Amino acid sequence: MKDLLKLFIAALLITSITSCGDNNSDIDKAKEKAMEKASKSFHGEAVETTREQDDGQWVIKVLMLNEKLASVEFEYLENDISLIEVSGKKGPFDYNVIHDNGLIDFLQAKESAVNEVGNSMEDDKIDDWSLEEDDDFGNKWVYDFDFDSPDKDVYIDAKTGKVLDSDS
Repeated sequence: MKDLLKLFIAALLITSITSCGDNNSDIDKAKEKAMEKASKSFHGEAVETTREQDDGQWVIKVLMLNEKLASVEFEYLENDISLIEVSGKKGPFDYNVIHDNGLIDFLQAKESAVNEVGNSMEDDKIDDWSLEEDDDFGNKWVYDFDFDSPDKDVYIDAKTGKVLDSDS
């Protein structure tokens, strides 16, 4: 009887370990796909990949740095690696981010935003920027540029490149 109990416990442990391995394998595959997708959009190196729960959904975040140490973070839904958000928190913002889902690239949006505030492209004062579906604009994909000088936010339609709004 003891041998049967030991055998049952061993089988249970092996099944548990195998199940955890498969789950971790799926997570690793999702992280790898997210890194590949981010690398196609931004010329840089993935330095951190995390998985976290956001609004009840699992999200993969990929932080990338380019050669000038500018950082861009990509967020994808884990289940299908669809884009949720892209954000640039640290410049210089002289790079490009290209999207494969019909959205204009970062440089086109940046040009529209810079023209709106009256700065030259060489002398922009961007603090940070993001791209996401924005319910304030009817769930459109919107670039949000936060300028330091002048202190202003500029919202750009990510499909057309047109200025949606700007405020101080």
